[in-house]
Amino acid sequence: MYVLAGADCRAPSNAGLRFYDGRGISGTATHDCVATVLSTDADTFRIEQSCIDAPRGDGPRTVEAQTITVHDAHAFTLATDGGSAGFRRCADDEVPGYLRERAGID
Repeated sequence: MYVLAGADCRAPSNAGLRFYDGRGISGTATHDCVATVLSTDADTFRIEQSCIDAPRGDGPRTVEAQTITVHDAHAFTLATDGGSAGFRRCADDEVPGYLRERAGID
């Protein structure tokens, strides 16, 4: 689980959460995200990400172009046409129970 840089892992805002499951980066209002890498340049990845646009269950699948810049093993910046934001990884023991379940931790 990742939160906006500077946010508290124990009480993050919904808009400031991201979950990486090895296939894509979802938020609290999306799931089943699949990222396709279009190009790379050092630590920057231009991707096309497809997600179901609903917190769970059925919903429309949307596709968005994103640029991910990986700063280190614990931080990245996600940029879209709408702007960019930095995120940092939360340690498993910092994540509240309901988010641990959502993130598949444990």
